[in-house]
Amino acid sequence: MKSVAVSLSPEEFNLIVDSLPSSDEGNKLKKELSSIKANQRKGNEVLNKMEEEYPETMDLFKKVLAEEYNLFAKKQADYGPGNISMNGNKDLAILGLGVRMNDKTQRILNLAYNKNDAQNESLEDSFRDISIYGIIAQIVLNDKWGK
Repeated sequence: MKSVAVSLSPEEFNLIVDSLPSSDEGNKLKKELSSIKANQRKGNEVLNKMEEEYPETMDLFKKVLAEEYNLFAKKQADYGPGNISMNGNKDLAILGLGVRMNDKTQRILNLAYNKNDAQNESLEDSFRDISIYGIIAQIVLNDKWGK
């Protein structure tokens, strides 16, 4: 089953919740929906607070995520999903991602702690690669890679 994101006004949300039957199942669903809505409000409050207190940090975080998403898409167009999926072997895929992340970590340590100048990729590039590999690992763990 596919999920669909729908944006509802508070009034529309309340109308839907109020229209649920008063059965055990309906009451359970009402409680779950109300809990989700409360968590969303709380999450929005945190986001608003963080964006107010740290606007430059939050703006750059969003920009970096967008850049990483675009880089991921371009690399996937070049590589395809096969370089990660390891013929459907999830354990091997995770191991491979761990090795890739370790390679980048070792590069970062060499550049940062030994004060070496980057000859190929910048320090920022290595951190970006680790970030993307971490997201890819989460997709693999959720059995959504290449789907």
